Amino acid sequence: MVDFSASNLLAACLVLFLAVSSIMKEQEDGILPVLRCTKNGRGKFFLRKSIAVWILGMGLCALFLLENLAAGGWLYGLGDLTRPLQSLAGYEAVSFRIPVWLYLVFIWAVRSAALCMIAQFALLCTIWTKKTVSSFGISLALGAIGMISFYGSSPETCFGVPHYMNPVAVLKAAPLFLEEAYINVFGNPVNPVIMIFAAMALAVVFLMTGMVLFRKTEKSEKKILEKKVREKKRPYCASVWGQEVYKLFVLQRGGGLLVLFALLQLWLYPVDYRPSSEEILETIYIRQLEGEFGEKQQRFMENEQARMNQDQEISAQERMVFENKILPLYESLKEKKDAGEETQFILQSGYEKLFGISNKSRDAMHVLLYAMTLVFGCGMYLSMENSGGMVQLIRPTKKGWSFVKRKKQWIAVGYAFAGAFLAWGFDVVWIAKQYGISHLGSPLNWLLEFESWNEGIKIWMYLAMLFLLRIAGGILTCLCILKISEKCKSNVMAMGISLFVFAVPAVMEVLAIPFVKMGSMNAFLDGNAILQSGNKVWLYIVAGAMLLVIALREKTKRN
Repeated sequence: MVDFSASNLLAACLVLFLAVSSIMKEQEDGILPVLRCTKNGRGKFFLRKSIAVWILGMGLCALFLLENLAAGGWLYGLGDLTRPLQSLAGYEAVSFRIPVWLYLVFIWAVRSAALCMIAQFALLCTIWTKKTVSSFGISLALGAIGMISFYGSSPETCFGVPHYMNPVAVLKAAPLFLEEAYINVFGNPVNPVIMIFAAMALAVVFLMTGMVLFRKTEKSEKKILEKKVREKKRPYCASVWGQEVYKLFVLQRGGGLLVLFALLQLWLYPVDYRPSSEEILETIYIRQLEGEFGEKQQRFMENEQARMNQDQEISAQERMVFENKILPLYESLKEKKDAGEETQFILQSGYEKLFGISNKSRDAMHVLLYAMTLVFGCGMYLSMENSGGMVQLIRPTKKGWSFVKRKKQWIAVGYAFAGAFLAWGFDVVWIAKQYGISHLGSPLNWLLEFESWNEGIKIWMYLAMLFLLRIAGGILTCLCILKISEKCKSNVMAMGISLFVFAVPAVMEVLAIPFVKMGSMNAFLDGNAILQSGNKVWLYIVAGAMLLVIALREKTKRN
């Protein structure tokens, strides 16, 4: 219970939000430029902000650690905390001769160092860019690189240094104390606990660099302002539609985000795809069984069952495919044939991938990238008008703020639709190329995962329902983001809340943390969770309708 990914992720996101908001709030209120004019206020301001965020990070680390220990103690018991660390399962070969309670203190110290390093880097990005989206985007991008470096490499290989030289490894903390976590540096085993000191040193470097960047001279700032004044002014469009499209796709970088999203999606799909051995075995069996269910299929299955029972040299993989996929599919189709329904064997793998059943990790990655595209594109689309005072100028006009807001909502809906096409449109093209779509008109219950469905529902019908639900989920998510953006007077607050509500659950889904999808917007974006929820689908319909009403509700003024 000490190394729980959900609590680590929440702590890191909270520290990131606190670090960015502590600077951007001063920037939006106009306090930051005033502090630059003071004699000693600039350095002290950044130093005190850093110390405050560090203290909050250490407090959050202690809070989550105590919460995890309390949950573990309630479920399993803590035992004697004075016993040696080597008495715990998995820690028998640890070289540190310390008791369990001291190990917990070390875990807190290491994890606090990681949070301080994350906070310091976020402060540095905010001071450098002075933009909310850029600060969050750069920090999250480097966090994603750290996760890929940690989970995608092994410490026993030459990639041992990048495996642990990132905040993710230090934030997990527990692997640093295990013997198998030693790093191979030019053929020499190095204790990874030194990453603790490296993290602290890196945090100090970030602190000093941030101070240097923050203490810009008045002369350099004046040159930047003069350069901006001399720039050629862009002729503004008189149309509200054109102006709002420009704000979303240019000022909010919506167009660039869609292009980046498309490139990432193309990168996720392999060009030279090679099916797995399980898929090859399944294809061989289905080719033997294809056609209308009859005596030929029954004889083949009887012979295969006899071969499985008699031949001991059959590979475990072939036996697993036959027993877990082919035999249950045969029994399901046989039961339908006995009930008078028309049945036939069709390939399962392509449709399982298309419906996000067999490859849940890739589908979770689609949801994550889509949610991040919506949050970064629309998170400040309305709050930018509040923070800039434009709402007060628009309200007295003839059509008022509600007219402009409706235009923004329609443009954001189009943005969400384009993002949904990029998120799942490639699936149809890629799977059709690899597996074919010759059985789209077949009953859905010919697929093993949908054996209990009504035979009147065809595969193309379920596919249409799934994609319509995903598009509707994306539009609903986008409208909810706009509602949060409208209610928040600060850009950083709007972006932070949207990230916590929509992006963090998607990251948890990628990390395979259970029970996240059912209680978040991931269920609407995934689609399968709702369509396969049985009678609970009405709960999702009611919840979606309530969210839609709240997102579109106009505040009425009292006379």
